[in-house]
Amino acid sequence: MAKYAYAAGEEVKIFDDPQRAVAHLKRIYETNTSYLRDKFADFAAGRRIPDMVSACYPFVSVKVRQKDLRRHEIDPKLSYGFVSQEGSYGTTLTRPDIFGGYYEEMLAAIMENHRVPVRVGVSNTPIPIHFAFPEGVYIEGGLSDEALRSFQ
Repeated sequence: MAKYAYAAGEEVKIFDDPQRAVAHLKRIYETNTSYLRDKFADFAAGRRIPDMVSACYPFVSVKVRQKDLRRHEIDPKLSYGFVSQEGSYGTTLTRPDIFGGYYEEMLAAIMENHRVPVRVGVSNTPIPIHFAFPEGVYIEGGLSDEALRSFQ
């Protein structure tokens, strides 16, 4: 049973290896969704939850400086895996169990094209409870009408 979730801003690490970066974001995602599932199970079993329960998505970010752009070395036909202007770029990520290979490919291209590391950590974007469960699981199905009202 997950006793904690990583909080926003926690677990920020810098990676120059896309597989290790994705492994870290998988760890964050699984920890936080497991925490939500466990807390929801407590709620569904009628156990009192003293505080508001929340857990956030992992994020990935990259900072590209002018010298990192390397425009003359990047294939102009690419549709992904590079940025065209200097700046800080980032996004939240979901379902690394499904998209992990895609994330690795994208991060590898960014790292190779700009020769920069990526940062992976916990965002401040909460994971909606129903996204913490596998597809096809309908969390409200086993709840009484009273429990459903108190959950809203």
